[in-house]
Amino acid sequence: MDVYDVTGASIIACNDIRKFLCKPDVRTLQHLKSVVMNSDAEVLEQIVRAFWEDEGSTSREGNVTGAIKNIRLRNQLLEIHEKLGIDVSPYKDTVNQMFGIYVRRGHGNLRRFDHLVGFRKAMVTQGLNIATLKRSVLSKYLDREKN
Repeated sequence: MDVYDVTGASIIACNDIRKFLCKPDVRTLQHLKSVVMNSDAEVLEQIVRAFWEDEGSTSREGNVTGAIKNIRLRNQLLEIHEKLGIDVSPYKDTVNQMFGIYVRRGHGNLRRFDHLVGFRKAMVTQGLNIATLKRSVLSKYLDREKN
């Protein structure tokens, strides 16, 4: 199967996103404004969903991970997950110099993640599940765990 990676940018979308960030033009210094961090749960869910849709991955074994190069923004994402009651752990990918988040699997935590945040339209771009919806991969794992 042929797989293509398409990248695009919209100045309108970029300007809209800049409203939520401090230092929007320096990627490693970007962080969310305090007003955003203190938003209601629905807004926080949308923020972490955007992270997971773009940077997240899931495996047949139920591993849900995502990583970015900005440690301050990663730490804010950890805080948002805590506010939402989703148990996550930080990790560092020393090979690629990335700061990651791992969603813990125990005690219904992955189901809570799937219900509140989950994956919507993102596709797997590497590995055995390439070109499959991330949501489908996670759902299959959750179905196996239920039985």
